[in-house]
Amino acid sequence: MIPGFFSAGAMAQGGGGPTPQGPDPYWSNVVSLLHLDGAEGSTSFQDVNGNTWSAVGDAKISTIRGVSGGASLMLAPSGDSYISSNMTMPTFLGPFTFELFAYAPAGLIAPFALAFVVSGNGFILTANADGKLVVGARSVNENIVTASVPLPRDTFVHIAVARDSNGYLRIFQNGQLVGSVVYSSVFNGANTQLGAFTSLSQYFRGGFIDEFRVTLDVARYISDFTVPNVPFPDY
Repeated sequence: MIPGFFSAGAMAQGGGGPTPQGPDPYWSNVVSLLHLDGAEGSTSFQDVNGNTWSAVGDAKISTIRGVSGGASLMLAPSGDSYISSNMTMPTFLGPFTFELFAYAPAGLIAPFALAFVVSGNGFILTANADGKLVVGARSVNENIVTASVPLPRDTFVHIAVARDSNGYLRIFQNGQLVGSVVYSSVFNGANTQLGAFTSLSQYFRGGFIDEFRVTLDVARYISDFTVPNVPFPDY
């Protein structure tokens, strides 16, 4: 188990979770932060930045497992299940960091999707038929960079996509660089879906997502790093 990760039995269930540590030196650049804690079965997803997220299908908080707080977002093993925001994700003109913790069960059939900004040329985070993460731009280039190794199964994995000021777009899994390319084009902003890429009917079926954060104008990671402590700071 990666340090800082908790199974359902490691903490009291359904509580508010541990107090986020801080301060975050890039807090003013954070545009969305979800801790995804709460009571079993809750469909309330509090975004520290005040954005509203709504459940589609049987997406809900589960206390089965989580990386902090003893809970996480659980997606249904069948059907359309994801959460959608009312926020317009800012256009990614330059540097950014898009990160989350994901638990892909062994039985999840690839390809599948983790995140989708609902816009032409919007940011997409999926996995291909080999289970390798792919970053793309909807309807423009849906395979900009692919991870060199598949996403591990049956464990929470910290996933980060970061672009620096030189246009290097990188994918990291548990702090290890697994893909890199130069891509300086913009990603258009729109509302965001977690757990789905509905345009291709791809879903993170039966999976869990925790500690989702988007940081604008900052590449938090440019080389191998130690997986950050959780919960992410909210100040």
